[in-house]
Amino acid sequence: MGLISGLLAVLVTMAISAPALSQSPPGTSFRDCEACPEMVVIPSGSFIMGSPEAEPDRWPDEGPQREVMVGPFAIGRFEVTRAEFGAFVSATGHPISNGCRYWIGLDKRSDPSANWLFPRFAQADSEPVTCVSWIDAQAYAQWLSDITAHEYRLPSEAEWEYAARAGTNTTWFWGSNVAAGCDYANASDYSAAADVELSGRLINVWPCHDGHVHTSAVGSYLPNGFGVFDMLGNVWEWTQDCWNPTYHGAPTASNVWESGDCRRRVTRGGSWIDGPEFVRSANRGKVLINLRYNDFGFRVARSVFVGS
Repeated sequence: MGLISGLLAVLVTMAISAPALSQSPPGTSFRDCEACPEMVVIPSGSFIMGSPEAEPDRWPDEGPQREVMVGPFAIGRFEVTRAEFGAFVSATGHPISNGCRYWIGLDKRSDPSANWLFPRFAQADSEPVTCVSWIDAQAYAQWLSDITAHEYRLPSEAEWEYAARAGTNTTWFWGSNVAAGCDYANASDYSAAADVELSGRLINVWPCHDGHVHTSAVGSYLPNGFGVFDMLGNVWEWTQDCWNPTYHGAPTASNVWESGDCRRRVTRGGSWIDGPEFVRSANRGKVLINLRYNDFGFRVARSVFVGS
């Protein structure tokens, strides 16, 4: 990069970061540094969290439904990519030991040689990082906080669902038509079902061929109403919340639920290996914080304060 182009890059970064986020309209995008993920300002508001009892494929842990108040925050427009995570590893020397879990049909197995650089399938740097634990995601968010002087973190579960729904109350943020999901989410479809390792697992698949067996480049599918991509599908996403088996006693604001089984954290969104029943706005998962799977990644959130 030449001197002039380098200065222009710095000026662009400053220009999109300079306004106070608390005064920025929803949908405003920004980066706090050249290596930082692109973020989108999400409006404050309220929504009904969870799924109604009549929703097909609903699990008991998705209720009872309740109204949640959400303050303004920013969330990654995309899932954290291999390139972005690689910049963090290079800068910090964060230890990433080998060992990542994967699926063969309905069997869960562990590959002691797999890691984020090779999660048992080839990836481009533009695809979401996988084989990262909740602990790894915490370290990445802390690094962003350190280099930007802003509070980066994982989204709370409530923030995640609010951002995923983007003002909708249907099964998926695009509506209730399962076939339409092929335009919005990278999940298990006929392309994945043809894969030998996955064929025994995929009973209910999306009715399309998207050409992707595993992960796809972030932003390859249509965004939701907040302009955020891949909130459903591609990779499961870690949230900050401790696991609780129902929403009884859950916060009515969008803060993190810090009680419950904190050895396990909530994951959201489903992945490239999942059928429609798992790739829903209300669906929830739970995983031990030190485990890594090759269909698990994350996106970051950023708190919005006056003057930030």
